[in-house]
Amino acid sequence: MSTRRFEWLLVALLLAAGCASKAQAPKRELSERERDSLIGVSGLPGGTVVTRALSTSDSMAARAARQNAQTQHSGDESQGSSP
Repeated sequence: MSTRRFEWLLVALLLAAGCASKAQAPKRELSERERDSLIGVSGLPGGTVVTRALSTSDSMAARAARQNAQTQHSGDESQGSSP
């Protein structure tokens, strides 16, 4: 009889362990750009405007990076070597 009781206790413990809440990984917060990108593709009214704004922002950032690179490059040439 004690073997049967042990088996039932083991089954009850396994069931309780299986029903226990699982530890969830902490949720990572989205950056502003990621949130805006999700809004743009969501189909919400005005989402296409958000997508265009992100595209414009990207092109302006690329343009600024190109201008900075040109300025740094031309600044290197203008310094030259001093006699």
